[in-house]
Amino acid sequence: MANSIRFKVDSHQFFSGVEDINFSLSEGACTFYLPRKWNQKSIDGLLALYKTGMLYIAPIQITLDKEGHSDSEGAFFSGIWPELKSNIPKDIRKIHKEMLRKRNI
Repeated sequence: MANSIRFKVDSHQFFSGVEDINFSLSEGACTFYLPRKWNQKSIDGLLALYKTGMLYIAPIQITLDKEGHSDSEGAFFSGIWPELKSNIPKDIRKIHKEMLRKRNI
């Protein structure tokens, strides 16, 4: 697959708030960020991969009842993302993948 991105986790980091997330800018480093609170407002995890001057970000939300679940993707991009984005150096290109969801388990 040309131009495919694979998130192979090298390390994990727990966070209580957005201020605890410090993206690694080590080439090829993939970090899995996990919230300390099980009911974090909009995401269940966050994958970040730095590769060739770009930071790839994949927020993860596990949803068992899609119809009854709130719009976590909207909450992430309107709530957490603006603050996270400010932690990334301006010269780094940011590419965020669409929200990854597990459905119909």
